[in-house]
Amino acid sequence: DSSWHLPAWAAIAKAKKDGAGVIAVIYDLIPITHPQFCEQALCDFFNDWFQQGKDKVDGYISISKTVRQSLHAYLSGMSSILPNERLGYFYLGADVVQHEESAREQLVKNISKHDSYLIVSTIEPRKNHAYLLDAFSELWCQGYKLKLHIVGRVGWKVDELLGRIKEHPEFNKQLFLWRDLDDGELVYCYKHSKSLVFPSYVEGFGLPIIEAQHHQLAVLASDTPIHREVGGGSISYFDLNQPADLVSKIIAIETTAY
Repeated sequence: DSSWHLPAWAAIAKAKKDGAGVIAVIYDLIPITHPQFCEQALCDFFNDWFQQGKDKVDGYISISKTVRQSLHAYLSGMSSILPNERLGYFYLGADVVQHEESAREQLVKNISKHDSYLIVSTIEPRKNHAYLLDAFSELWCQGYKLKLHIVGRVGWKVDELLGRIKEHPEFNKQLFLWRDLDDGELVYCYKHSKSLVFPSYVEGFGLPIIEAQHHQLAVLASDTPIHREVGGGSISYFDLNQPADLVSKIIAIETTAY
């Protein structure tokens, strides 16, 4: 779990001396497997955490089978071998608490099941918003009257992306950026969009896929192992290397709709 910044190892060592067992929950290994998407400090923290923990952690539980496989490979490279029964995994789920649906006037005015596609995530490089901008810019050039709603707080290494969004000729016309929605407004987005589009390069799980399905929203996701694991045959996939593939799939949806 999120403990790489905490000075916990001395306390953990003492607990083990007193007979405790230590099981760590691993959400992802992205700072190790994909450091290009993270700040260097986080990459260093992650590597140091595993180095310190390899002789203190008795087992690991990952949040997906895909992360478990990555963890097994990483630990093997560290010569830290644990038996398979000490490497488990479980799945996340949607928050089934029924938040009261709400929305500000501008959101109600601009989002609808008729023409609105939605991405929900922190705005950071690995979420691959640029791919969506490429795909939807092509759709807009072809004359499709579709809206792209980007929902999420701003993260890191995205100054160029934010500039591109705000300077886009469709900004606040067919391209919208929502950085401060509350839970009720997020539910409104899920319930009043046509599809979630999720082009992430890498995830530990990909929770918006489950949240969207919880609200009976169709999902288009990048074709990655973790998305295949989470979405199975219930969602559609597009080629991460070809924005034209997403364009063609959306055109097929729009053509079918009419």
